[in-house]
Amino acid sequence: MNFELAEEQERIQSRASAFAEQEVAPVAREADEKGEFPRHLVKRMSELGFLAGPIEPEYGGSGMDSVGYALLCEELGRVDSSVRSFLTVHTSLWVEINNY
Repeated sequence: MNFELAEEQERIQSRASAFAEQEVAPVAREADEKGEFPRHLVKRMSELGFLAGPIEPEYGGSGMDSVGYALLCEELGRVDSSVRSFLTVHTSLWVEINNY
């Protein structure tokens, strides 16, 4: 069994890590202290294709496989569990409601 990441999975992890470090981490503490969600990050997650990552492209998603999506969640959760939670709830509710 091959446990190495596929090229696309590595790309997702790299983009997610960069986003987490450069855009999420700098605002995470202040957002927590204020009790406010950094809403501007939602638009960026959309632009990066993160919001509907595991959803098939014909339904508006990015078509990530399970490992790619897990890597995305792991990278976001590493710097801010609130942002990761928003992503997972958004994805879960979209899938559940739209039942594609």
